[in-house]
Amino acid sequence: MWNRAAFTSTSVGVDLSTNLLEKALERNKFGRVYLVQADAELLPFRDAVFDQVYSITVLQNLNNQSLGLIEVKRISGSDPDLVVTGLKKAYSKKSFSSLLSDAGFTIELHVIDELNDFVAFLRKRPD
Repeated sequence: MWNRAAFTSTSVGVDLSTNLLEKALERNKFGRVYLVQADAELLPFRDAVFDQVYSITVLQNLNNQSLGLIEVKRISGSDPDLVVTGLKKAYSKKSFSSLLSDAGFTIELHVIDELNDFVAFLRKRPD
């Protein structure tokens, strides 16, 4: 299911914070990574442009979490690999699952005691 080649291909990182983008640039060990300063609720990308989308501890920081998830759906291709995490201190298992489901995703939720986040592998449901 997961494409190992994705880690050697071109990647795009997005953050609203200039400081965090600068840190990411300093830590970049993967080569072709482009960094974009943007709001996750209004991403500057064409529809269906990404085969994989990873949103790691982002949702709880958004003003409109549903809008952020709509953007994830919009920029991801027809059969993308999607991973979204949410901090356990910000969500209950039920509220995190409901947020993702209400946004139109089929969810495979993983709860790992050692992690501070819920990890969800998603598939887009047809609209």
